[in-house]
Amino acid sequence: MLRVGMVSPPWLQVPPPGYGGIERVVYDLTERLVKRKNKVLLFAPGGSKTSAKLIPYVPEPLGQDWPGHIKDLFFKLCSKYSFT
Repeated sequence: MLRVGMVSPPWLQVPPPGYGGIERVVYDLTERLVKRKNKVLLFAPGGSKTSAKLIPYVPEPLGQDWPGHIKDLFFKLCSKYSFT
């Protein structure tokens, strides 16, 4: 069994409605890893749907780019969970 952390950008929910970008790839890979009995944490916006354990790092999708200092905070938050 693998322990995997998947990170999706904050712009759209997972899976994205009517969109096939990064969020779709993250969703498909996450679901396949869970189906193979791996322990998966998905860091994604609130409202995302997944079979993995969801860590909603923003309450809802932002729909636009963040300023640089907020992106740094996002990556620090994700790294907090990387060894738990």
